Amino acid sequence: MSSRFDDEQWDQIRATLEQNPTKYGIPQREYGSVVLASFNIRKLGAIACSE
Repeated sequence: MSSRFDDEQWDQIRATLEQNPTKYGIPQREYGSVVLASFNIRKLGAIACSE
Protein backbone atom coordinates (compact mmCIF):
# COMPACT_ATOMS: atom_id res chain seq x y z
CA MET A 1 0.00 0.00 0.00
CA SER A 2 1.41 3.39 -0.96
CA SER A 3 1.20 6.55 1.13
CA ARG A 4 -1.31 9.20 0.11
CA PHE A 5 1.30 11.91 0.78
CA ASP A 6 4.85 12.23 -0.48
CA ASP A 7 7.75 13.34 1.74
CA GLU A 8 7.37 17.00 0.80
CA GLN A 9 3.67 16.98 1.71
CA TRP A 10 4.42 15.30 5.06
CA ASP A 11 7.04 17.99 5.76
CA GLN A 12 4.41 20.66 5.06
CA ILE A 13 1.88 18.93 7.34
CA ARG A 14 4.45 18.67 10.14
CA ALA A 15 5.41 22.34 9.74
CA THR A 16 1.75 23.37 9.88
CA LEU A 17 1.18 21.29 13.03
CA GLU A 18 4.29 22.82 14.60
CA GLN A 19 2.91 26.33 14.00
CA ASN A 20 -0.74 25.56 14.85
CA PRO A 21 -1.28 22.18 16.60
CA THR A 22 -5.09 22.48 16.46
CA LYS A 23 -5.19 23.15 12.67
CA TYR A 24 -6.35 19.62 11.78
CA GLY A 25 -8.77 19.19 14.68
CA ILE A 26 -6.27 17.69 17.11
CA PRO A 27 -7.23 18.81 20.64
CA GLN A 28 -4.81 21.03 22.53
CA ARG A 29 -2.78 19.10 25.07
CA GLU A 30 -3.45 19.93 28.69
CA TYR A 31 -1.75 18.53 31.75
CA GLY A 32 -3.90 15.87 33.40
CA SER A 33 -6.16 15.33 30.39
CA VAL A 34 -6.70 12.23 28.29
CA VAL A 35 -7.63 12.17 24.61
CA LEU A 36 -9.49 9.11 23.39
CA ALA A 37 -10.10 8.27 19.76
CA SER A 38 -12.05 5.59 17.99
CA PHE A 39 -12.80 4.61 14.44
CA ASN A 40 -15.15 2.28 12.65
CA ILE A 41 -12.99 -0.63 11.48
CA ARG A 42 -15.72 -1.69 9.07
CA LYS A 43 -15.45 1.69 7.29
CA LEU A 44 -11.65 1.46 7.34
CA GLY A 45 -11.81 -1.83 5.44
CA ALA A 46 -14.20 -0.34 2.88
CA ILE A 47 -11.82 2.55 2.21
CA ALA A 48 -8.79 0.27 1.88
CA CYS A 49 -10.62 -2.05 -0.54
CA SER A 50 -11.85 0.78 -2.76
CA GLU A 51 -8.35 1.97 -3.75
